[in-house]
Amino acid sequence: MFTSLRDMQLPPFDRPDSGAHRSGRNAHPIETGHRCERCARPHNRQVRCLPDGRWFDGEGGTWRDAQGVQAPWPDIVDYSHVQHLKVVLAASLRQSALDDTGAAVNLILCQRCRPLHRREEHRRHSRITAFKRKALGDLFQGSYPA
Repeated sequence: MFTSLRDMQLPPFDRPDSGAHRSGRNAHPIETGHRCERCARPHNRQVRCLPDGRWFDGEGGTWRDAQGVQAPWPDIVDYSHVQHLKVVLAASLRQSALDDTGAAVNLILCQRCRPLHRREEHRRHSRITAFKRKALGDLFQGSYPA
């Protein structure tokens, strides 16, 4: 009988203490001082966000837009839709980018910028998945009704 997860014979990527081995890439821990490389949101902080993408930078004392550039202050109507979000950064593989040694290069992006960065790949995968489901339906259940 196992006393803990560490005693189990798990592959390296399933062990709880192996964050660097999870993707097989040169993953590194993200510390509190890091910021998103696309919009400059700080890691592990509460940020006030508006629906149009503007967010309040507490360190700079100003509002920033989706690209991290200084933006105009919102009026009272815009500010009534503010949301308080915790920013969590994660590593995302830069598209077709390798460093000098041939290893993959990671971008540090927040939870808002990661889907925007990989949008085309996600669209392609969802399109392929839809075609696969339709092909399986045609194979086992006949043609779909029009």
